[in-house]
Amino acid sequence: MAKRGKASVSSDLSPPPATWLARYRREAGVDQPELARVTGISERTLQRLEGGKVDNPPIRYLVSCALALGLDDWQLLLEDEWTQPLHGRRPKRAQPSPFLQRRS
Repeated sequence: MAKRGKASVSSDLSPPPATWLARYRREAGVDQPELARVTGISERTLQRLEGGKVDNPPIRYLVSCALALGLDDWQLLLEDEWTQPLHGRRPKRAQPSPFLQRRS
């Protein structure tokens, strides 16, 4: 993968994009509502992804966006922090519904 660092580095886009997703979308001339419609991702979620407000985005979101933008590799949309382990966080285990628990 050739890219490294922040999406705003050496950008002619104004204001500079916060993420690679925002940069590629804007360079493709696609607006957020259109990308949201094509990918099936809500516009609010797309705004949060582009603003770097999602710590650990689902890969399916990134793949959907890459396909919609005509990118050859969905990993071009990865931010550096998304490739790092989420320190101190453990996935939540699904708790069984109290309605499904066996009665004694």
